[in-house]
Amino acid sequence: MTRPGAPVGFGPLLMVLAVPASLPGLGSLAAPAVGLAAMALGAQVALGRVTPWIPEQARRWLTPGPGLRPLVRKVLRGLRRARRVPMPSLPSWLVGAAVVWTGFLLLLPLAIVPLSNTLPALALGLLGGGLNPSRSALGWLGLGLSGAFTACLALIGDLILATLAALLRN
Repeated sequence: MTRPGAPVGFGPLLMVLAVPASLPGLGSLAAPAVGLAAMALGAQVALGRVTPWIPEQARRWLTPGPGLRPLVRKVLRGLRRARRVPMPSLPSWLVGAAVVWTGFLLLLPLAIVPLSNTLPALALGLLGGGLNPSRSALGWLGLGLSGAFTACLALIGDLILATLAALLRN
């Protein structure tokens, strides 16, 4: 449990950031801000920082208070199941790069693509949870989800380009 005034780690920050971007309706409004913040945090992870640098105003807002502690306990209880799956830890540079890429995906204006905010936001949350070595299975799931979403976007982009080329030929 994080004590009041203690620095908030990368994992919890990414998990908190993922929530507003994953909500239907609110996600499209929050996605650009979440994407930029995630890219900044991902770059810090990739560069090997131990604790994230965040502005003081945001740090005060993110410090868990007494009302937030029961929710944090419930989330941690749910994540304990992930400890049972033995997985090798992801290198921090890979997690950082995946977080930067997934944050970039949240910045893209993809309103026509279903779940275009929800899936990257979920991947961010899983990557954040996977930063804890005892929960590395979550990181692997987040990495896979980010990769799968990227592959789907590539296929959709290819389909759109092929359609436009066919229309221009006719």
